[in-house]
Amino acid sequence: MNRTRLDAGIQSIRDYTEQHPELADAHHFTYDSPLDKSAGTPEFVVMGINPGETKPDWTDDPQPTEITWNHDFNAKKGECKRSRGNKVWRDSARRFTRCGRIVFTEALFWSSHNEEECIQ
Repeated sequence: MNRTRLDAGIQSIRDYTEQHPELADAHHFTYDSPLDKSAGTPEFVVMGINPGETKPDWTDDPQPTEITWNHDFNAKKGECKRSRGNKVWRDSARRFTRCGRIVFTEALFWSSHNEEECIQ
């Protein structure tokens, strides 16, 4: 696992987000987000289509943010405060892979309220 290269990728997404103000409508982006940082090198990459967002996401963290190796805005809320969808996604990934060494990313990095928003 090349942290330097992955961190450069995260920074590229941050830079792109800053250069495109319309992405400020997205609460967060998801890229290189481990299920468990202490589990070691990931064995599986689980890719979704688009990270969802909820109204409480905006309430808890009102600025655009990220879910990455470097920062997960959900972490400060604690595992029990994650959205239902986020918990289901994480639990399903663990169940299907039978492993905790998972990293998450999304085909479309930036969140939207629903899939229709992401394809417009």
